[in-house]
Amino acid sequence: MTRRVIDHPVLGPAARRSRVTILFAGEPVEAFAGEPVAAALLAAGVRVFRTTSKRREPRQLFCGIGRCTDCVMIVDGQPNVRTCVTAVREGMRVEVQHGRGVWERGRGEAALSGSSRLRTGSRAADSREGTAGGTARPAARAERATDGPEESA
Repeated sequence: MTRRVIDHPVLGPAARRSRVTILFAGEPVEAFAGEPVAAALLAAGVRVFRTTSKRREPRQLFCGIGRCTDCVMIVDGQPNVRTCVTAVREGMRVEVQHGRGVWERGRGEAALSGSSRLRTGSRAADSREGTAGGTARPAARAERATDGPEESA
């Protein structure tokens, strides 16, 4: 039994694409070239993408369009990668992210020096945990723009 939609009732049959192999927690996972990392992991049966920093609760794909952070994982040593909008590539290493994420030793020092975007342990991040849809204080909301993971244009 496959967990993929092969013949969609509205969109029709899935296009043929080449297969690539990514590593999830050190184990090989087959994926289609160009598909989102989250789609490949869901098709492989992965049900936990990250855990929250305070309560260690599991999270998985939620919005699927890159707006929330429920699908963030560690990809090739970089934390806070939104896997719903990140395409797979051959040999990609993907790991469950626990809490806010930690850079792999030896990676990201240049990006972290002088950058306020990749701070950990900030009050804005603490206030976001467990809040729903903008219930954080207004000051924390203003800090979000500079406190979250970087987004690509």
